[in-house]
Order: sequence, then C-alpha cells, then structure tokens
Amino acid sequence: TTPWTLPANLGIAVNPNFEYAAMENGDEVYIIARELAESVAQKCGIGEPRIIATFPGSRLDRLEARHAWLDRPSLLMLGEHVTLGGEADAETELDVKEARDKSATAKGAGTGCVHTAPGHGHDDFVIGGRYGLDIYCPVDSSGRFAPDVEHFASERVFDANPKIVEFLKASGALLFSEEYRHRYPHCWRCKNPVIFRATPQWFISLDARGRETPTELDEDGRVRTNFTDNETDAPMSLREGALREVERVEWVPAWGAERMRNMLKNRPDWCVSRQRVWGVPIPVFYCADCGVEVADPQVIDHVAGIFERESADAWYAREAKDLLPENFACPNCKGAEFTKETDILDVWFDSGSSSIAVLEHYAELRWPADMYLEGGDQYRGWFNSSLMVGLAAHDAAPYKTVLTHGWVVDGQGKAMHKSAGNAVSPNDVIKQSGAEILRLWCASSDYHEDMRCSEEILQRVADGYRKLRNTARFALGNLDGFAPARDSVPTEEMQEIDRWALAELDAVTERVIAGYDAYEFHTVYHALYNFCTVTLSARYFDIIKDRLYTAAPKSHARRSAQTALYRIADALARLLAPILVFTADEIWENLPSSEGEGTNERPVSVHLAEFPAVAGALDKELLKSWADLFEIRELVLRKLEAARNQKIIGSSLEAHVKIAALGKTYELLEQHRQELPTVFIVSQVSLSQVHTAEDSSPSPINVSVLVERAKGKKCERCWKYSEHTVELPRYGGAVVCERCAAVLAEMEGDAA
Repeated sequence: TTPWTLPANLGIAVNPNFEYAAMENGDEVYIIARELAESVAQKCGIGEPRIIATFPGSRLDRLEARHAWLDRPSLLMLGEHVTLGGEADAETELDVKEARDKSATAKGAGTGCVHTAPGHGHDDFVIGGRYGLDIYCPVDSSGRFAPDVEHFASERVFDANPKIVEFLKASGALLFSEEYRHRYPHCWRCKNPVIFRATPQWFISLDARGRETPTELDEDGRVRTNFTDNETDAPMSLREGALREVERVEWVPAWGAERMRNMLKNRPDWCVSRQRVWGVPIPVFYCADCGVEVADPQVIDHVAGIFERESADAWYAREAKDLLPENFACPNCKGAEFTKETDILDVWFDSGSSSIAVLEHYAELRWPADMYLEGGDQYRGWFNSSLMVGLAAHDAAPYKTVLTHGWVVDGQGKAMHKSAGNAVSPNDVIKQSGAEILRLWCASSDYHEDMRCSEEILQRVADGYRKLRNTARFALGNLDGFAPARDSVPTEEMQEIDRWALAELDAVTERVIAGYDAYEFHTVYHALYNFCTVTLSARYFDIIKDRLYTAAPKSHARRSAQTALYRIADALARLLAPILVFTADEIWENLPSSEGEGTNERPVSVHLAEFPAVAGALDKELLKSWADLFEIRELVLRKLEAARNQKIIGSSLEAHVKIAALGKTYELLEQHRQELPTVFIVSQVSLSQVHTAEDSSPSPINVSVLVERAKGKKCERCWKYSEHTVELPRYGGAVVCERCAAVLAEMEGDAA
C-alpha cells in the first residue's frame, strides 16, 4: 500500500469467499489468505509456515484489530474487491472495476487482508460507508497531514512515505517491505502525482427513484409530460432511464451502444461540484445560525430568474440576502442570515445542458438533437452528461443519433505533438493543397479508427482528387455543342454501352446514398473513386473516345455518348457535393445549360439541387453481359501487350484480333460483333466458334486469342486500319476509311 494513507486507517478488508489461515510465528499468530501463506512466510523469513487453523473470510466479519501505532481499533470488514494479487492499481486507478480485474490476475502479492482508509480510496470509501465508518481524511488541500496527526503532523504526505516505513520498522510493526512498479494517477497538466482525498461534494444520484412519471415528445418534438412507461408504469432512476434510452438511440459505430451501456451500468453517482473560484454556481445557501443547507425549488427558481436577467455573475456580485426571496427564513430554525455555496457546477453539467440551452431557445429548432458528433472519449464526457441532464429534464435522451470518430495521428499511427515534430497543420495543408484536399482526406479516411495523416498520405489523396477532377473534365470537355433539352437521346434509344454506363451510374448512386445514410463517408469516396478510375476512365471513356472524336457532331451515335456523359457529370456533381463542395459547384457551373426548359432551369448551385436518385437504368442483365465482355477484354489487352513486346504491333490500332470461343461465350461475342473493335480498341476482330463437348459453358474465359498485324491502310482521320479506304482530293489526297469518308460528307452537308 501507499504508506502515507496508514494514519487514516480505520479498517481491514477481507474477502468472504477466500479461505484464511492462522499462521504461527513464535509467540505471534498472523491471519493470512491461505493461498498466500507460503509466499508471505518466505518473504518475511519465517521459514515453513505452521498453520494452526483455517476458516472462511466471512468468519472474520466485524472483528476488531488494533491500528499499527495509534490507540484506535481497525474494523475487519467483508469486501469482494479484495484479491490475491494486491490492490495497488485498484486503489489508484479511476476506473476501479477495470483495475480490480487486472489486479485479480496478478497472483502472489499481498496478504489477502487490505488496509482500508475510507478517506483515501474508492473501494475504501464504499466499504467504509457500508460499515458505518467515519470518512476520515487527515490531509488538507495542500497535501499535508493535519496538525493532530500523531508523529507526522503537518508533513507533506509524499515526504512522509519513507518516514512512516522507518517508524514501522523501529516500532516492530513491519515484517517486510518492498518497492514495485504500478500505475499511479498524475496531473494531466504538470505531470506530478496526485492523491485521493474524500471531501464534501454534491452528487446526483443515479439510483434514486424520486421523480414522477416520465415524459415524451409530441408530434412537433416538444416535451409532453405525464407519460407513463409502458413496461413498468412506475418512476425510473436515472440509471434505468439512461439504459432504456441507449436502446432507442442510433449509435455510429454500432459498438457505441455496448460501450455506453457498460459505462452506465458501472458508473458511480455523478459528483457535480467543483472547488473553483469562478463558474456556474450551485444555488445552495447555508443558514448562518444552524448550518442547514437550503436547496429549496422555490429558492432555485428565484435565483434562476435573477441569472436570466443578469447572468450567473450575479452570484458573485450580490450578497446572499439579495439572491433570496424577500423575507425568506431558514425552514429549520427560522434564521434570516445565510451564506452562499462556494462550489461551482462541474463544467460537464454546463455542456450536458447545451441541448436545452440551444434547441429550446430557438423556435426553428427542436429538442432532441438529430445527432451528437464527437471523439470516442466523450462516451464518458459529453454524451454521458448530456444524457443525464436530458433525462432529468425531459426523461429522454437529448440526441437521436450519436456518432464518434477516432483521433488524427501521424503516418505511423503515433499521436501528433508539436514537440515531436510530427504535427500536421490544417492551415498549412490548405495553403499548399487547398481545402478540398483536406476535405477529401477526411471523407476518404475510416473515422471509426484513428485517422493517419502525413505529407505522403495527403499526396495520395491529392492524386485521387486529380483523378476525380479529370474524370469530370473529360465529361464536360466532350459536351461542347450539346444542349440537354434539345440533344438528349432517350435511354431506350441509346447505344448499349452508353446504357451500360448509366446502369453502372445507378449502381454507384445506390452505394453512395447508402454510404451517406450510414455515415460511411469513406465507402462513398471509394465507390466514386473506383467508378471514376475503373468504370469510366479505364473502360467507358477509353471506348467512346473513337465515337466522340470521329463521329459526326450531331450524329445519333455521338449524341448518345454525350447524353450519357451529361447525366454522369450531373450525377457526379450532386454525389460529390457533400465532400467536395467547391469542385462539385465548379462541375455544376460548367454543365451545358438546359436550353428550352424555361422554368425548369437548373439551380444556380449544386447545393440548391436535389440529391440524385436512382434513375431506373439499373439493368442487372446488361451489367452481367458487360462484366463478361470486360473479362474477355482484359485477356485481349494482355495479349496485345505481349504482341507489342514482341514487336508485332506498335499501338493497339495496328492489331487484328482473332478470337475463338465456346458456346454461350461465342453467343455473347456474336451479339456484340460490330462493337468488338471499339471495345478492344483495335482495327479488326475476327470471331469463330469452337465446338467441343463443353461448348455450353457460360464462362467468358473459355476463349483463345491470337493477335496479328491489321490488314489494309491506316486511316489518317481515325487511325484505324482498313482494307477499304479512299483518297479525298479536297483534303489534300488524305487516305481515310469508308466510315470517316461518310462522316466527312455528312459534316459538309450540315455545314452547307
């Protein structure tokens, strides 16, 4: 134990469930937990212990021992907090239950008999109160013993530690002592060790059932009184009400409910008083004649009225008589002189009242709040205090949803400190990369865990941002001359790959909306990033470039692609708006205007527009067909790369791809025969069917691919190779394929 607490000893705790032994040593007999007898004898140099009796700890209840050097009894008490592993941690840690569990795993320390000073420890305080002991605390607020403490009067407690050990040795009361490392509380600010002192405080009871029936909210969110709990039809304690409300609140992440539940089950009464020189006063008065405290509701309401007019500063500016109702007299002795309480309210009571102060003050707001959002440390803090105040005032939690996030740490997962040189300043990030990069880092991080941040990580985020931005740029850059109301192609008339792109857009819209609804912002980012980089950039955009760049500007084929691009860009702006606010507005501003729509013009900002809904283009069969085609495409691209390495071709447009396929795979390719050169980005594709016993296999990988050099001449306009080319004298004798010749003729006709 800590020696300085021994002057405050009033009892000894034993576990009623342990077996204890009477161990003889010469003329003396020691009472020790039977399991620890050998280790105690060895440490004390007693030799082989001679056990003369054993008995359960419960037999020791309320026997009296004598204090080690003071002429007063030390009561033996039964407490299940006593372990065989020593109580050093449990005496000092704030989370007593956790400390006790840890202590129970450390075998072989102590004696099974625990020194108890009700004024200097949580367990000591609890068991001392149960046995009616005085809450004796002979240490003042400066950490010195009181003048009446025998032998150590006015000593600083930490200075007294070695002196008490020496005093015990000199008086023959110490059999053995040793030093060992254990956790000990320290001041968060100056890092010096602190001590526990029991002092008079104000508490809010968590288990008293003094309230009347609970309340609920009406349809407008206002508090409705006189609601009776359907299950018990009886008043509930704060603890019971809090546990009830935990089940009604949505917790993000979901494990927050269990964390809050465990805290509420084990937490002690709420100590709401603090010894500070300024803060929100506790509106209690003391009669100068009889000392009785006055906490009358009438008095509190009167003081609250003064505070509403003059603020809480009135408590410090006015005398006690000026804060009390006129002619107020002590209800106990009728005295007329009073003093004010000097303690203030816990600041967590202030913050816990914030929902009432804010949401009930403004007519446009409603209590409870939709969401409380804070770090994981606030389960013990703001979430907890707000729940208690909300229950006390309205018998309901002050929030519908609670969301918690991890901490920002450096790239190696270590806490950031300026002194360690690993801190990342948000202002520096904004100056260097812009606020959008910081927002995207937040959105892309899984906030359920600690979020890593470093220059390298931010650079990766910036790279991801550029890919999102370049996707939007490509779409917008190919909408020149496109007026949505005039030029849009109905979905059912669009080319199949354009309909596929819109089906993929519907699928990603579903995932993004689900992500936002679940506050899973990192899944939103990854869904949009993969959509932009894989679905669009690596596949769709690659394939439609030929159509966008070589088809006639007003042709159905080009308008079909532009329609898809417009709808994709419009949806991207809306989907990105919550996390990339400026970029989304920039995309929105550069979308082509909706000519001819009159009053249906788009809002001036994407943030005034509705969030996108699934457009009904989600065709699962279409998605499956194109998933198979893209699997075949990956195989073709690998073969093209091999042919390029073998110098058979240079660019993919120099290739003639020959494919042999089995049954259903062949049928799929045959259905898209005309599109295959564009899908594979080659000049020519030959397709043949292979007949085998397994030709009904649906697997798209049942194909063989051969790459040869394309036949014919290179078209100077689309760069594809064709065996059917023409020279155009009006274009300086340029050689073009028949397709491009037809497009040029169409363009010339439009120009005329």
